[in-house]
Amino acid sequence: MTMENRKLTQHQSELIQILVTAYDLDEKEILFFDESTDPFFTYNASCLLINQLVNPRDIQNLPFEAENTDSIARQIVITLGDGRTRSSVGVVNLRETIFGVEMSDAQRQELAAARGMRGTIRLFGLDLMKLHFSDGQVLDFKVKTNKASLLGQAHQLGKLLCWIVGTEKSAWYIQLKTRYNVEHSNELSETQLSDFVAFMRGLLQPQKLAA
Repeated sequence: MTMENRKLTQHQSELIQILVTAYDLDEKEILFFDESTDPFFTYNASCLLINQLVNPRDIQNLPFEAENTDSIARQIVITLGDGRTRSSVGVVNLRETIFGVEMSDAQRQELAAARGMRGTIRLFGLDLMKLHFSDGQVLDFKVKTNKASLLGQAHQLGKLLCWIVGTEKSAWYIQLKTRYNVEHSNELSETQLSDFVAFMRGLLQPQKLAA
């Protein structure tokens, strides 16, 4: 899956050129949203980076039964050379679009895999950009956990949808109860959080892809 970036900042453009030169990536596989300094990689680009920077023993891209029928999911399992294995599930809601254009099934599958890949990398405590700029040295990076990142995204989207307005969260709690039968978002599993985030993205208008 490749997509055109929106207007890039100078920093983003320079970073794309660094990564294209270093890893022979297609620049369309390196995405930015808004003015974020952190890129979002397609699944194939993530595989190229982690293979060169970490040299894992195995990467598996597996089908996964989605939490709800309006979503599709992929599970990414990575085993490092020392035998450590981590896995994470990426979810895409069927309402999500790419810059306002409906996705094909193949694009949904690829995006779900890309999200699952990023989650799995986080579970190892790795940051691909920090690995790149440290010449592949696995340092003691303080990387935000995948669940913490998903919780942050969920609350931000909840505010955009006006389910959370200041301290008023009644609409937020109704959605959690209706979709997952829980009272609070911290009761959701990581897979459920991925589904919830994708569900909310699918409701936003105009639609835009988000990491």
